Amino acid sequence: MKRGTTKALKVSYIILVIFFTFSAFAFLPQSVQAQTVATTIVAPTALSGPVGMAISPNGTFAYVANTGNLSPLTGTGGTTVAVINTATNTVTATVVTGDDPVALAVTPNGQFVFVANHGGIVVVGFNGGILGTVSVISTATNTVTATISAGFGSLSSTISPNDVAITPNGAYAYVTSDATNTVSVISTATNTVTATVTLPSSSYPSGVAIAPNGTYAYVTNSGSGTVSVISTATNAVTATINVGTSPSFVSVAPNGAYAYVTNSGSGTISVISTATNTVAGTINVGTDPYAVAVTPNNSYAYVVNHVGSGVTGQGGGGTVSVISTATNTVTATVNVGNSPAGVAFTSNGAYAYVPNQADNSVSVINTVTTAPTATPVPSATAVPTPTPVLGPITLPAYPTLAPTSAPTATPTVTPTPQPTTAPIPEFPAQFIGITLVISMIIVLSAVIIAKNRIKWKNPMVLALLRKRFAP
Repeated sequence: MKRGTTKALKVSYIILVIFFTFSAFAFLPQSVQAQTVATTIVAPTALSGPVGMAISPNGTFAYVANTGNLSPLTGTGGTTVAVINTATNTVTATVVTGDDPVALAVTPNGQFVFVANHGGIVVVGFNGGILGTVSVISTATNTVTATISAGFGSLSSTISPNDVAITPNGAYAYVTSDATNTVSVISTATNTVTATVTLPSSSYPSGVAIAPNGTYAYVTNSGSGTVSVISTATNAVTATINVGTSPSFVSVAPNGAYAYVTNSGSGTISVISTATNTVAGTINVGTDPYAVAVTPNNSYAYVVNHVGSGVTGQGGGGTVSVISTATNTVTATVNVGNSPAGVAFTSNGAYAYVPNQADNSVSVINTVTTAPTATPVPSATAVPTPTPVLGPITLPAYPTLAPTSAPTATPTVTPTPQPTTAPIPEFPAQFIGITLVISMIIVLSAVIIAKNRIKWKNPMVLALLRKRFAP
């Protein structure tokens, strides 16, 4: 064979290897590609120690609870909820609520927001009192239409409501109170406490989430390192699950198969099978995992790693761990602001909103970004609007009318058994790419050596290759 032909074959060989290498990485799924912060919402007059986050069912508005800066004397903090327009990522309204709002939930019809106001210690002589309440906000007018105070603490208590979740039919709101080791059940039709679930002493219930079929409520107990499973039909505890140290919050996947619990004391996530009420897996994440939410398509769980102290100016750089629910592994880590303390998704799953408590800001993560981009530096008056990768999305009109009838009562029928099988693991895309590249190298080497008989400098290598690949 002529030398020129041999050189041409070698050049072709190199080009083919490079081509197939880049092709392999081009087919990697989004789970192993970069996810970035599309924009950061900064509004100094509207965001003050933001923690809790909830988004309306149609995705048009995000609601942020502002804890503010706690007073060392009274323990009181912020008293507002900021309303963010997700189309422009600007704060369009602030609503005055009770003292120290820490969590909120939007009713399924999008008409009301229930806000858990943690409350503070009121100094009256030498006696402390609790101001813990639940505020009900009308989303049509952005005003508080009701304040619920019964069942949330007493003069001997020092802590108040921590979290709130609403049943899928919108009939009831479940509110945890770590001061009294109770879960209060509120009728959304009358805005009154209709039942109280008492947990063991020193349980210190923190987070709460409702199964998609509405049959069970899952409550994290930070004091005992457990999760209480409450039947919504009887409002009784039907199971207690041991998890990690100091569990903070919990999120149930939209398909109802698994519940994800953040263990802030052990830096892990406990994955609970809702069919067996047992821990099916434990995942190591970042420092002080706090809030968690599962994407609408069930594919990923986003875990907010609080890291910092939560005091303005003293927070550490926070992160969000992205977990593949198919493999229970962390596939990406996204840097956000200082002391992130919540996470919620838009209805289409394209964006995750993360409030940064120590930065007085909200990070907006693009969940479908395929390449790293620089994070914009917004001003306090003009915030850049992220460009959706999936294209414009038309959302239904936001409801403005009050309900004409009371919500349907929670069903008491026996719950439908949930899937008992674990999710089918995905074959890691990295191995697919590597296997493709190696296969192409072997095939091309065999063809070049066997058919064209290139004269390699090492006779021993040539002999071995000919013996292996010669026809």
